[in-house]
Amino acid sequence: MKQISPPRVQGAVLSTIWNRWTTEARMQQTRRQRCLLCRAEDSRDAIEHYATCPMTRRLMSARLNMEPDVFANLHSWTLCSPCIRTEEQLLCIGIAIYAVYNTTNKLRRAERLNCLSMEDRYQALAQSVKEAVRGHHKAVATLSQRWTRSREEQPLSFSFEVWDMDVASKKKCIWDHSARKQRCRLKRASATCMMTDTHTSTAKRRRTGNSVCNIPPLYDARPAFNPSRSQSRATFLGGR
Repeated sequence: MKQISPPRVQGAVLSTIWNRWTTEARMQQTRRQRCLLCRAEDSRDAIEHYATCPMTRRLMSARLNMEPDVFANLHSWTLCSPCIRTEEQLLCIGIAIYAVYNTTNKLRRAERLNCLSMEDRYQALAQSVKEAVRGHHKAVATLSQRWTRSREEQPLSFSFEVWDMDVASKKKCIWDHSARKQRCRLKRASATCMMTDTHTSTAKRRRTGNSVCNIPPLYDARPAFNPSRSQSRATFLGGR
């Protein structure tokens, strides 16, 4: 999406995937609000309805040259449909999401727009389609060529996965190299400690003249006796 669409379309797609729409279904309001586009009696202000709304199906068929029976569903709106195989299809789905998202937000904020007719609401959707690709040359060119029969659709590219694998392999090599250096450092430190202990034991054996002698541990956990400290503690506790 980053290479083929402007940031506003990417934001609308991410808002749909993460359920960021301020709909009545998301806010769990007590009053039941109808769809802001079709205004049908059995409709609801929810993403699940807007993905299959008759106004959305009309927009995708008339303005984006897409089959509503294939792409007008929640799986396509969350980019989980296996039918999305080209960059043009991915861009058009993002444009449709932005158009519906932008139009419903405007209708929800402005109460005076609720009196608009069905045709006016559809024209608002069509205008949002133009606003979605404004300023993005590749998106404008792709949208203008949707009705050209001789166009060659570009399949989806998964180069970012290879890049991620390369980065992961590089990180793994760096981690392996660091771990190897750390292991070598620990081996050298342990070898130095063993050599020091060996030299100390040999020197003590020579001084004592015995083959076996009691060598005290390197670290003694018992605290050293301090008479002045014990006397001050006894004085503080009331003793002599």
